Amino acid sequence: MSDNQQLALEYAIDYLKAFYGRGNTHKKLDQHYRSQMLGVADDDFDWRPYLNNASEDFICFDTLKRYCAHQIRMGKSLPDKLRYWIADVMEGIEPTINEPQGGVETGANVNAFLPRLVQILVDKFDLPATRGSGSDPISACDVVEKAINSVPEALEIRKRGFESIRKSYARAKRNGAFKKLF
Repeated sequence: MSDNQQLALEYAIDYLKAFYGRGNTHKKLDQHYRSQMLGVADDDFDWRPYLNNASEDFICFDTLKRYCAHQIRMGKSLPDKLRYWIADVMEGIEPTINEPQGGVETGANVNAFLPRLVQILVDKFDLPATRGSGSDPISACDVVEKAINSVPEALEIRKRGFESIRKSYARAKRNGAFKKLF
C-alpha cells in the first residue's frame, strides 16, 4: 500500500469512527432515508389522511409514526389528535401494525453514506474509484472495505465487501447522489 493509500485508509477509518462516535448506525441511516422517501419532513406534509387509516394500513401507520418522530426531533409541537394518537400507540392502546410479509423499502437503496466516502477518497486522495484489469490494485472501494473491517462498530454494515461497495458506488453515481466534493 502506497503512502497516499495509507493516508486514505487512515482518513476513512477516522471518518467511520467519527460517524459511529456521534451515535449513528448504518441502519439508522436507512430508516432516515425511508422517512425522507415518505415525505414526512416536507413542509406541505398532510398527516390527516394517514391518521384516518393508521389502525388498518401499515404504510399509513408507519408514515404517521415517522412524522411524529420527526416533529419531536425538530422540537415542533404536535396537534392534539397526533399527540394523543402517538401516546396511545406508545401505551399499546392503539394497535401497532407489523410490516407486511416481505418487508417494505427501507431506504437502503438510496443510502449513499459509503458511496460518498468512496467519492471523498477519489477526490481528496486521487484514488481510482474502482479497480479493473490493468489498473491500480487498490481503489477507493478497496480502502473503504478495509476501513469498515478496521472499525468494530462498522461491522454492522451487512454489505461491506468490495463488490457490494462498488455496486453501491456505481448506482449512487448513476443516480447523481454526489458531485465533486473537493
